Amino acid sequence: MLNELGTIHAFSGAHGTGKTTAVFSLAARLKRDLPLARVGIVQEVAGKSPFPINRDTSEKGQLWIFSSQIAAELSAAADFHRVVSDRCAVDAIAYTQVAGFDRLAEGMIALYREHLPLYREIRVLSPRAGLLVPDGMRDVDSAFQQEVHARIVALHRRLGGPVTFDCGAL
Repeated sequence: MLNELGTIHAFSGAHGTGKTTAVFSLAARLKRDLPLARVGIVQEVAGKSPFPINRDTSEKGQLWIFSSQIAAELSAAADFHRVVSDRCAVDAIAYTQVAGFDRLAEGMIALYREHLPLYREIRVLSPRAGLLVPDGMRDVDSAFQQEVHARIVALHRRLGGPVTFDCGAL
């Protein structure tokens, strides 16, 4: 376990934007470039949710996803120098807003502000043709994907942080 928390490189974006592929690419590059650094990965937590996700979500489901994301990132940051995360906690806030749970989203924002300093960088991936495929978890409605993406971008602009927009996959 590290004495200080490591930093997080997060990929942010709606479902089906290439985040998972980008995570593994960046983790490999960080390990190659920083051979003495311990590099860890936080995989997406939404697929492990005991509650419905996407348009069928609930307030409990969104709270579970948000708190699980924060917990996974904190845990990894305690164990690794660099963490590459397949999501950013702000993504859960965006899905919460799209679902219409505005009061919950505002509470999440307050907690997110406390977590934000751990992010070394946040790369926002935009929807691109061919990545939104039916895999049993993703909602393949491109209008829903675009709505979530717009909320993610708006939230990052509102909340600041080390954000780079419209990144392509690595």
